[in-house]
Amino acid sequence: MTATSRGGFDYGHLYNRLVDEAPPGSTLVEVGVYHGKSLRHLAHRAKAADKGLLVVGVDWGRGSPEHGDEAALLPAGNLAGIQLRTLLTAGVADDCLLLTGPSVLAARLVADGSCHAVFLDADHSKRGVLADIEAWKPKVRAGGVLCGHDWLTFPGVKDAVCEAFGRHNWVSPDAPSCWEVKVDG
Repeated sequence: MTATSRGGFDYGHLYNRLVDEAPPGSTLVEVGVYHGKSLRHLAHRAKAADKGLLVVGVDWGRGSPEHGDEAALLPAGNLAGIQLRTLLTAGVADDCLLLTGPSVLAARLVADGSCHAVFLDADHSKRGVLADIEAWKPKVRAGGVLCGHDWLTFPGVKDAVCEAFGRHNWVSPDAPSCWEVKVDG
């Protein structure tokens, strides 16, 4: 599996680094799975690292508003089937946990400080990103990483990240389309 840009997945190098830096037994979360291509990469990479990492994907299975008509054409919840099929065909379905439900609600199932990294790529509105940051930031351990996609694509993402963490260039060194914040204790 390569970290090339296909179908919007242009942050494989970031995922590779997160796996490499993760202490054994850590949890890595992707919020906003869509078709599952990036989660497949993360799960494959985590499995290959052989550190007992837990990979969790969170998605409500209905697509995001920016997917427009494409998501509207799918029967309700059909994205969950696509996500599972992506993981099954890659041979990593048994190596990750897929939670189907709203991001903020799913965050309530995860213990505070239990994740090495959380990657946000769900609702790209300022309000949605702020809600995801508020829900998931406490889940990241001190020294861990809270990050996300579409820093350059959706103004709401950049506005939310800057409001939550201050005006700064939060661009990931591994993926210019992503933002990244190291979480303090």
